[in-house]
Amino acid sequence: PARGGGSYVLQKVRCGKSTCRCARAGGELHGPYWYLFTKKDGKTKSKYVGKERPEKGLQRPGPPL
Repeated sequence: PARGGGSYVLQKVRCGKSTCRCARAGGELHGPYWYLFTKKDGKTKSKYVGKERPEKGLQRPGPPL
């Protein structure tokens, strides 16, 4: 779990470009990239973290939205 709540998740993603390899059925996705998932008022939010997971205690999520 992330400091301050939430969970770090490693995911592969589609970029949205129609001509990219990731747009084809079964095409290779981009990544993996780290995302921080948090829940507020019953809604799940994700925030892009980057290619490297932050080290424990060195990086905290931003202020609440």
